[in-house]
Amino acid sequence: MNIQQLRYICTIARSGFSVSKSAAQLHTSQPAVSQQLRALEDELGLQVFVRDRHRLVGLTPQGQQILAHAESALAEIGSIRGLAKVDAEKRQERLVIATTHTQARYVLPTVLKAFAEKHPPVELVLTHGNPAEVTEHLIAGTAHIGVIQVTQPSTADILMLEARRFRRVVVVPRRHPLLRVKPLTLAAIAEYPLITYEQTNAARRQVFRIFEEAGLKPHVILDAIDADVIKACVARELGITILPEVAVTAADKSDLRTIDAGHLFPPSVSGLAIHRRHHLSDYAWDMLELFAPQWKRSDIERLRSGTARAATREEPVSTPAAAKPAKGT
Repeated sequence: MNIQQLRYICTIARSGFSVSKSAAQLHTSQPAVSQQLRALEDELGLQVFVRDRHRLVGLTPQGQQILAHAESALAEIGSIRGLAKVDAEKRQERLVIATTHTQARYVLPTVLKAFAEKHPPVELVLTHGNPAEVTEHLIAGTAHIGVIQVTQPSTADILMLEARRFRRVVVVPRRHPLLRVKPLTLAAIAEYPLITYEQTNAARRQVFRIFEEAGLKPHVILDAIDADVIKACVARELGITILPEVAVTAADKSDLRTIDAGHLFPPSVSGLAIHRRHHLSDYAWDMLELFAPQWKRSDIERLRSGTARAATREEPVSTPAAAKPAKGT
């Protein structure tokens, strides 16, 4: 038996016994959840959930007791980790941020600079990973704050806060035919080979959902792991891509051109992820304020104590300049 299995039980119970919804909230796959559940039930020698064919429909009497103990155990583990972090922070001034490549490369630098100027003694540590790995760092207590693109709602453990929005743009080589298309349409984009993120990337799924709803299927010529590789391939005229505008810098524009696609695709939303029960140092709160000044500490604390879905503030779509830690971004 392990902590992950206990967390899976609690999440399944809170999500109406839907394994698919639980997998989405836990940023993992449905087979992984089912496998861990079977392993736990095999170890215990009993069934935690009532099944109707292949669906979970409720808790067995033993499962109800196990769920209560699991929730209590997870709460206690969170408290212990919080105490340990407080002690560690007293011994060493350190703030660990778990984030993805795009956020670390294009969104965070200005905020990190402002934080370093405000708190020179504090050691800043960036841990890179995909969104699922960022969430695991927060749950394990190995990171204080997560910064990722918001594509999933909050969970029982992790609170997601929308912080900054960036319009999406189509990125093309210089003198590409799409530059002459007015207005830009999904059908026009779909005529050209597309370079995009790998299939497991949530941003890719978000963009492709728009094409699917329009009855279009773009031809993907290349999957890549990060925006830098994607842009390099576009510059060499392998195809075109769709990125948040913040990921296209002034230096890129010597080889590339961008076409606003905000009327076709939803904005890319950079968000803060924090654990609901783990302790946050004063340094962590300062970082939250620098990254998302529209959020008050009292509002965040209120949301942490509840079971709210992804929290939002009604903000206009940001421009690249809005990536700076300024009010209203």
